[in-house]
Order: sequence, then structure tokens, then C-alpha cells
Amino acid sequence: LRAAVADYGHHPALGAYFIGDEPPVIDFAAFAAVVARLRAEDPTHRAYVNLLPEFIPPKYLGADSYRDYLERFIGTVRPDLLSYDYYPFGYDADGNEKDRSTFFSNLALIREQALQHDLPFMLIVLAMPHARYRDPTAAELRWQVFHALAFGARGISYFAYWTPPPDNGAVEMSFFHGLMEHGEPTLHYFHAAELNREIR
Repeated sequence: LRAAVADYGHHPALGAYFIGDEPPVIDFAAFAAVVARLRAEDPTHRAYVNLLPEFIPPKYLGADSYRDYLERFIGTVRPDLLSYDYYPFGYDADGNEKDRSTFFSNLALIREQALQHDLPFMLIVLAMPHARYRDPTAAELRWQVFHALAFGARGISYFAYWTPPPDNGAVEMSFFHGLMEHGEPTLHYFHAAELNREIR
């Protein structure tokens, strides 16, 4: 961690240290150790963990409920930022459009915990098709972003900025049309750029 801070800590492009993605409760103590050490080594940059969404069953969360999952994360990791992803637009097993129904309840729970613990929160929005998630339109990107802001989000991230390459399971997940694909901007890149100007 000290070497990573030495390499990147003063780089102007560094926004934060990304520690891990979608952990269950059993991993919280390990993440807490990393976050605390990075905070000591580089107090000017956040170290953040991206959390699972509300629709994951409690047995996979390792908690009694989603609220319990959030409270245990905050109590154990003591984060500077809450981050989670929620992808609402998809298809059912027959290929018909079917959207998730808990987008707003998840935002409400994150907002509640953020206010209670005086933490900013960030939503990672669906910005590319994969698995059973459909390719969002410009209006659907806007819908996700501005509802998050209305609930108090202080940051937005897009999944995914760089379309994953065809390895490590990416083919099975059918990743395509991220903001950047094969080194070139896609239509979603320009959608996100317009949204970012409005967000600022």
C-alpha cells in the first residue's frame, strides 16, 4: 500500500483508491484494514469499496437485511464514502423487457445511512448492456443519474467506462458498448459527457 501511494498518490488524475467490489459481510474486516492503512498513508484521497445492491438475498450479503448489511459495513470499515451499483433495466428469461422494482427503495436506504453517518454517497449506473441488462437509452441514463441526485447522491459513476476485453468471463457476460470500446468513444461516452456537464 505504501508503494501504491508513492506511485500514484501525487498524480493529478487520481480521484480515489478503489479497494474492492460488492463484498459480503465476511470480507468487511479485511477491507477495513486496507482503508485504515491507506487513510494513514494518504489522508488526502478516499479509499472506497463498492457495495452490493438491495436485491441481493441476505444469505449472499451475510447479513439479516440490507439495512443490517449497510450498518455493519459502516461500523466495520468506517468509510469516507458509500458507493453501490444498481442496474434497473433488463430482460426476463424469455427476452422480454423487465425492469427491477427496487431502484427507489435502494436509494432511500442508502440516503438514510448516508445522512445518519454524515457520509457522501455515489451511485454506479447502468451504462452498457451485459448479461440480462439491456442497453440504456440516453433518456434512461438521464433517469438514473437525476433520480440519484434527487435522493442526495454526491457522485455518479458509469458501468462501464472502458468496455471489458473478451477475456476473464467478459464473453459470457456479453459486455459491449461501454463508454469506450476498442479505444474509441461510443455514443454512451457523449451521453455521459453531456450529463456530466449538467451535473456540475
